[in-house]
This record gives sequence, C-alpha cells and structure tokens, in this order.
Amino acid sequence: MALLGAEGHGIGSVSVDNVGAGRDAARHLLNLGHERIAFIGIRDEENSNFGGVPPLQRLIGYREALESGVSEWTVEEIRAGAALASELGIQLVSSQPQYNMLWRVIEAEVVPVCEELGITQVCWSPLAQGALTGKYDGGRSVPSSSRFTSEDGALKTEHKFIQPLVLERVEKLKPIAEDLGVPLATLAVAWVLANPNVSAAIGGASRRDPAKVESFPERV
Repeated sequence: MALLGAEGHGIGSVSVDNVGAGRDAARHLLNLGHERIAFIGIRDEENSNFGGVPPLQRLIGYREALESGVSEWTVEEIRAGAALASELGIQLVSSQPQYNMLWRVIEAEVVPVCEELGITQVCWSPLAQGALTGKYDGGRSVPSSSRFTSEDGALKTEHKFIQPLVLERVEKLKPIAEDLGVPLATLAVAWVLANPNVSAAIGGASRRDPAKVESFPERV
C-alpha cells in the first residue's frame, strides 16, 4: 500500500510524475515489487476534480498497483471518483477516513455510500490520537511524552479529543474494558473493527524512538 499525495511526503499535487515518485518511495521503504493498493490522499484541484485517478490508471496499467483507494474524500467525491475509476478500468476498493468512538462522522453518509459501491473503510486514528488509551485519566494526568503536553507541563485542551468533557466521558469506558478483561485501547480498536464496512484500523506512533512507542493493542 502506498499513500500518494499526502502532505509531508514531498508530493505537492497528484500528477503522474508525483505519483511515480510516491510509488518509488514506497517501494524503497517497504522493499516491495509493487503496491497492492495505491491511495490518493489529495485531489489535484488545478487540473481536474479527480486528478489522482488517471495517474493511478498508469500505475495499474503497468501492473505496479493492483487496486486504488482514496483518503478523506467526501461522499460526492467518492461517487464521482468511483464512476470515473470504473470507466478507466480501475477498481476503487477503499476509503481511508478518520474513525473512532469519538469521531463517527462517516456513519451518516460515507459508510452507506461505500457499502452501495462495494468500498470498505481503512480507518486511521482508531485511538483518537491517544485519548482512547485512557492515559489522561479524565484530564487529571498529563503524560510528559504526550503530544498534547505543553512546555509548562499543562494539558493542551484545545484539541477536540482532549476537551475536559470528552476525557471525562472516556473514563466511563474503563469499567466496560475492565469487565471484558482488556485494555481500553483494545476495546477502542475492536469497536472500530466491529463496523461491518471497516476492513482495517491503522495504528501509529507520534515518536520514532522504539523504546518510547507504546505497543499497539494485540488482543482485538
């Protein structure tokens, strides 16, 4: 799987050249001969509403990617992108949205449309950027290694998942996890995967130091 056109990957637009650069970078990183799925994370607004699809046709035509996916696209974009991809002979198989217990936006429209079109969800941030691990103890605990800890040691509560009321509600999930005999993080990931339209949940780390990276839940 390669994420093409994502901010921070040195790719400014979804052009053929930039998609090729993303492909080569993914192969070097993952030591792959080809990508199973090439994700388009942004659209090339200057050239067309769905500038990422023709470059994907080139990748698939050379058997360098087998399928395609999109990331954070709206319902309208998914419908139009799927129709265009079908015309070009590309199978659009996956949508990559943010989805977790605290952010359920896709349930209203994106999931029903994707079910209709045969597209599944590969969800990022299943732990709500760490809020659903329970490590903030309802806002009373401020881990020094957290991305939401300010220089003076206080908790940065401006983020939507770190609001005091949200963290208080997260605390109410802990007894449920305890009754099930699993960590809260495992419960949160299992909840995401319980959605029939979700095929995978993407876990990530905010730091590169392996000694400081928390283990992703194993008992899901």
